[in-house]
Amino acid sequence: MTTTDKVSITALAVGLVFAITGMILAFTGSPAGIWVLVTGVALFAVVKLTQNFLLVRRAVRRNKLQ
Repeated sequence: MTTTDKVSITALAVGLVFAITGMILAFTGSPAGIWVLVTGVALFAVVKLTQNFLLVRRAVRRNKLQ
């Protein structure tokens, strides 16, 4: 497992915790809940898009070497 993998797993976990916490806060009526939820979902999405970009880039490099 590379450092990039460890960082992305950690960021995904943090994003999910933010999203779940945001949902709980939003349902209890806290105005900050929506912002916590949006931040968590955005963090999760950015990490997933970055992972996909890195996977595609790695595959392209492998094909060029073959």
